[in-house]
Amino acid sequence: MNKIEKNPSQEEINILINFIDQNKLDEAQIFVKNLINNFNSSAFLYNISGIIFSKKNNINDSIDAFKKAIALDENFIDAYYNLGIIVKNLSVEESINNFEKVIKLDKRNINSLTQLGILYLQKKNFLKAKFFFEKALILDSSSSDANNNMGNILFELGLFNEAKASYLKAISLNKDSFFAYNNLGRVLKEQNLFTDSIDCFNKAILLNPHYIDGYNNLAIILNENEMYNESKDVSLKLIKINPKYANAYCHLGDSYRGLGNFDMAINNHEKSIELNPNYLDAYNSLGLDYLRLFEYSKSIDLFKKAISINENDYQAYNNLAQAYNETQNFSLAKSFYQKSIFLKKNFFDGYFNSSMIYLLEDNYKEGWPLYDYRWSVKKPKIPSYNLDKKYWDGNFLEGNLLVWSEQGVGDIILFGSMVSELKDFAKQIIFETDKRLVNLFSKYFSEQNITNIKVKELIPSQQSLYDKHIPIGSLGKFFRNNIDDFKKVPKKFLVADNSRCLFFKNQNLKYNKKIKIGLSWKTGNIKEGYRNILLKDLYPILSDERFCFFNLQFGDSNKEVQDAILDTSANLITINYLDTYNNLEDLSALINDLDLVITIQNTTAHLSGALGKKTFLLLSKNHRWQWGLNHENSIWYPSIKIFRQKTFKVWDDVVKNIHSELNMLTKC
Repeated sequence: MNKIEKNPSQEEINILINFIDQNKLDEAQIFVKNLINNFNSSAFLYNISGIIFSKKNNINDSIDAFKKAIALDENFIDAYYNLGIIVKNLSVEESINNFEKVIKLDKRNINSLTQLGILYLQKKNFLKAKFFFEKALILDSSSSDANNNMGNILFELGLFNEAKASYLKAISLNKDSFFAYNNLGRVLKEQNLFTDSIDCFNKAILLNPHYIDGYNNLAIILNENEMYNESKDVSLKLIKINPKYANAYCHLGDSYRGLGNFDMAINNHEKSIELNPNYLDAYNSLGLDYLRLFEYSKSIDLFKKAISINENDYQAYNNLAQAYNETQNFSLAKSFYQKSIFLKKNFFDGYFNSSMIYLLEDNYKEGWPLYDYRWSVKKPKIPSYNLDKKYWDGNFLEGNLLVWSEQGVGDIILFGSMVSELKDFAKQIIFETDKRLVNLFSKYFSEQNITNIKVKELIPSQQSLYDKHIPIGSLGKFFRNNIDDFKKVPKKFLVADNSRCLFFKNQNLKYNKKIKIGLSWKTGNIKEGYRNILLKDLYPILSDERFCFFNLQFGDSNKEVQDAILDTSANLITINYLDTYNNLEDLSALINDLDLVITIQNTTAHLSGALGKKTFLLLSKNHRWQWGLNHENSIWYPSIKIFRQKTFKVWDDVVKNIHSELNMLTKC
């Protein structure tokens, strides 16, 4: 055999391998070069040379060496594999080509099968990626990494239960796999198992205290669950690990927005963009900052910038739709919600947000089916009963029909206007509601001689026995599908306790010479503070001596009330023992004794309307769907007259119109 055809001796090979193992790469490179001079037809030596070049990050020379090895031996599996690895970041297609050549030579090469799965996952060809990972797992089901990667594929395909099983298998094979814990956290988040998801992200970080993806995902889910201080702490830790990590500043900004600190939110989102000018999420988040500040032009520009970075970002379209929705450009809003849904079929927020516009426009046929997506939105309320079992279909039930309450007290009252109509649809109806409303509804049903509806407190841990059930917010699709259906709305459907009513009537006798008006001007919803009016903006009414005002505002309002009395000499009465938040029965009894209630859109508006009390509603330009677009009187509460804001955040016209209406009342 000629010298050029021979490989070096085993002793020489051992010396070379020893240099590489000890990371003496310069010595290894000189040694292999000398060997190649003597054995220049050795594919083995060129492959080793390629490995040394790759370790020294000399990519081009590494590629040339692997290709030379392949030219010398077209069946050299290791060279194809190594070349596939080295070109992964340069050309995915070339990398795939090399791994596929390995598979042609060795169908059981598990490393190449795994690499092909990873590359096709990167290309978002999930079915092909799944094919290769399945083959790898057939060869070795005990590989934690392979099970983890299979979970990633199943996750992308939306097969969350199967993905969870793969991640759990990966963890059972390697309890220190922080990757698998992180990925398990992702799938649990998709299944709305937020507590378990948070636990997994924390476990991933515990296993690897410098694991950026773990911190990243943890910060996101904490923000989504309104745990803003906790998310802020996680983001600050992430910044400490990597002060130039744009994502961390973005999450920190999201936390500050949630905490209502918009200056810090904007500063951090701008810092995120400074670090990564093409960071789409940061533009979305900065747009949301300005949306919360009602600076719509800025928010729209930022959402459009996000779309220019990635025209397939469904969340940016959803945000843009939200901005147009709040500026009452409903046509554009609906089109962008539809775009978000088109880009992500299971984007439930897009469906639900669309329902708000349809319902606002009195398009109930379109709105109610989409309203059912409320259970699947980003941060859903967990239903009290299983929505997949024994769900009422609208037909007469020869048995027990359970109607259970959801959402806030105001929404319960609104939807509660339909409960009495169920009397003809089931032999017995159980109505579970907030304990503050139990007696108010019960007295109404008793007054109407409706004997087959029993009202009880909703206690999730003490479920009622039933044959069929339905959440209260889903009654609309059976009873309110067009404007004519609202003719069935009772003038009142809550009844205050007689003895309490008599108590307040006696207490208020001294004020009977004046028109007694209840007043509420704030909401407890900090995200919708635009609903609020300052008490001082009501001074033109408060200073009118013909009226006596009763403070119905929940929360601490003492400072505003005292200022109003000093500034206007208003007859504004606060009943200190009245708990307007927890004791709705006393509040209802007081409202019952008044001549009129003036309120913004809040629980007091719903309560007053349901009691049939004459009510003037100060309605902000941005408002919830229940009040419609053009109704002068509420279709849900016949006793409520609506005074609509013409210009955003400007209440002057509303107050002036209410004062004029009050003048007309005094002339009657």
